[in-house]
Amino acid sequence: MDIVVIGEAPVNERPKDERPAARPASDTQHKSLLGDIGPDDLRFRFVRTQESADGGRAARYPRHHHGFQQIRWTEFGAVNFAPGHDIAAGDLAYFPKGAYYGPQVKENGAQLLLQYGFGDDYPVGGKDWARKYREATERLRLKGEFKDGQYIDIDPETGERRVRDGVEALHDEHAGRKLVIPPEGYHAPVMMHTSNFAYYPVEPGVELKNLGSFFDYAGPNADTRISVVRLSGDGAFALTGERAQVAWSVGTGLRIASRTYPELTCLYSPREETVALGCGGDEPVEVFVVNLPRLD
Repeated sequence: MDIVVIGEAPVNERPKDERPAARPASDTQHKSLLGDIGPDDLRFRFVRTQESADGGRAARYPRHHHGFQQIRWTEFGAVNFAPGHDIAAGDLAYFPKGAYYGPQVKENGAQLLLQYGFGDDYPVGGKDWARKYREATERLRLKGEFKDGQYIDIDPETGERRVRDGVEALHDEHAGRKLVIPPEGYHAPVMMHTSNFAYYPVEPGVELKNLGSFFDYAGPNADTRISVVRLSGDGAFALTGERAQVAWSVGTGLRIASRTYPELTCLYSPREETVALGCGGDEPVEVFVVNLPRLD
């Protein structure tokens, strides 16, 4: 199990590099929170990004899609993912494999971002994702150019000029081959207004609301399940070892073992581990829980 308190996590130090990269330069602040490559080759990274609050450069991304899955939760402000489509504070969106979104202009808000996939669906996953991005970027700069969130080079197989999404090019470079982004099963990102879902009682001190299950992989346990647990009093909720899980608390009072944690505490519970969550305060505490897919 890994636990990170967002308020205690350092801001990623990035060199002052104004050269074009996979995404246009912005004043976005990044905090790397969690990451892993599991024994089943499920790879993920969990980060917090915050846009400049003082009129700095907004993050601008072209319309694009990916071969991996994403979940975005807005901490405050609003997070844009397409013209006229913002994830409001407290809301959450699921981004399916292959589904297009954008162009984006992110200039007002903070989000938690979970990206994941098996094997080369998400080749840069793990705690060392930043190093993988950096090294792939340097290699790509020797062979082509980044421009406005895209990468332009010469296809070695055809000799023709090609244009790819900048992040797609990074993943291809790290994997050492052209990766195939599958056609979307879900047409577009699915946004959830989380406060409009109702809780139901599970046992004394434990309430649950299920936000959705999403089937971008095939298999009886291959879905992504997203829910919110509300704990109070002596209630306890177990993250079981059947699946890898990522969770984060909204308010203060999440208790794990003998410690009570502040707001925005994030945790990763890998497969084969069980973690008991409780309430250590006088008020109920809400915890978002993502059950990651498994293929076996």
